[in-house]
Amino acid sequence: IRGVVTEYVETGHVSYQINHPTNTCDPITGNWCEHLIDLEWLESELKGIGYSVKIHPGIYHTSGTDIKSRFKKALNRAIAMLGNQGLIVAPYYVVEACSIKRRDAIGETH
Repeated sequence: IRGVVTEYVETGHVSYQINHPTNTCDPITGNWCEHLIDLEWLESELKGIGYSVKIHPGIYHTSGTDIKSRFKKALNRAIAMLGNQGLIVAPYYVVEACSIKRRDAIGETH
């Protein structure tokens, strides 16, 4: 980050570019942007390095006004009924990744 800041101060621009456009936080620059992550790509990458992967849709917290709470509850029911397709309307998702080697070591089945 210091190098990028120094470059910006000295030149007025940053030459470094993020390698993959779906990263949400770039560890070199600290750039934090909301980007859509291709979940199929993410699952493939994790499986490629030896993880089993499950992606779960998140749910809405049902606090707020009565109208908002009812709407959120309806969305949560839709998410539950849609299974993984519920990711389309979910406010977030959870990536569950477990090392296959670790699972073998503790005797879990695949």
